[in-house]
Amino acid sequence: MMAAIAAAKNGANVFILEKNERVGKKILSTGNGKCNLTNLDFSLDKYHSTDNRLLGDYFDRFNEKSTIAFFGECGLMLKNKSGYIYPSCEQASVVLDVLRHMLDVLGIKEYTEAGVKEVKKIDDRFVIKTVDREYRADRLIIACGSPAGVSNKDKNMPGISGYDIAKSFGHKIIDVLPSLVQVECEENFFNSIAGIRADCCITLFDENKAIARENGELQLTNYGISGIPVFQLSGLISRELNSGKKLYAVLDFMEELDEEAFAEFIKGRIHSFRGETVENYFLGMVNKKLCSLIIKLGGLKPSDIVSDELAEPVFMASLMMKQFVVTIKSTKGIDSAQVCTGGVSLCEVDRKLMSLKEDGLYFCGEILDVDGKCGGYNLQWAWTSGYLAGTYASLE
Repeated sequence: MMAAIAAAKNGANVFILEKNERVGKKILSTGNGKCNLTNLDFSLDKYHSTDNRLLGDYFDRFNEKSTIAFFGECGLMLKNKSGYIYPSCEQASVVLDVLRHMLDVLGIKEYTEAGVKEVKKIDDRFVIKTVDREYRADRLIIACGSPAGVSNKDKNMPGISGYDIAKSFGHKIIDVLPSLVQVECEENFFNSIAGIRADCCITLFDENKAIARENGELQLTNYGISGIPVFQLSGLISRELNSGKKLYAVLDFMEELDEEAFAEFIKGRIHSFRGETVENYFLGMVNKKLCSLIIKLGGLKPSDIVSDELAEPVFMASLMMKQFVVTIKSTKGIDSAQVCTGGVSLCEVDRKLMSLKEDGLYFCGEILDVDGKCGGYNLQWAWTSGYLAGTYASLE
């Protein structure tokens, strides 16, 4: 929609071929239905891409301030919540309504339930065959998104994917994997701690090397770990597992204390609770269900008495609150993911987002190998890339 609007504003005659029964369905689920449009805390380290230097050039030409200005011109009132930009009414449906209104105003035609079967270039024009019609265009923008979060109903609709079209013109597709998704772990104790939410620092390890770290509210589930910090790490986890790496994560439930301070705290607590039960010693430090698991994993019993003899085992068990190790098994599948990592490499498009394989063919959005963290960053890439692809396609 952004690409179509940008092109039409430059006087191009634009039409949209939409596989679904209506355009923009995915917008409705963004930001938990509130649509976090963009984020004022913008930096390239919020993104993974084939080449962040190329990515920076795109954002230099259409950034978060450009997005705010664009939607303001469309009549959408916005709200700033600690840098997270939402529509004032906090309804994703209103964002879709505003965009569809702009399509109407600009005379952009929408052909829905138009799954594409084949795309060819004949006499310098693109010939697009759908399930029941044939269309021709001087320029073609592939803005098909990714399979993230796509329902089984939508998956079964007729038509090929944007990746198939890209490959038909000679593009290679970097493995498309789930991102912003839950993570499954190998340990068999997760049923006993499912439902716990806790502030946590998560450090991801490849063998003995720390490769990433995130903070935030962790959610423990019956299959593993979830929550914003897990989502932020999940794209990297997908790529590392896909390359054959073995990963584990260290969960720190006492991040406010460094290791030395925590060790001193434990020693003092053991001294204070001498003569009391292990259950009472752990009471009040972390979630009760997690305390019970730590006692069990530490080879202790709740009824054991804290004593000189048990001081070392209690100390070692207590360390789990700061160094709780879980083994990464997999991420949840693409159907559970909010976005995907992978796609058409930025190295195969120019600074106008036109294909380096085929003149007049443009790409924008998630079909390109760009994925961002939670917080409006993926929608910002949609607005940026859509605006640039539409603008330059209409000027060629």
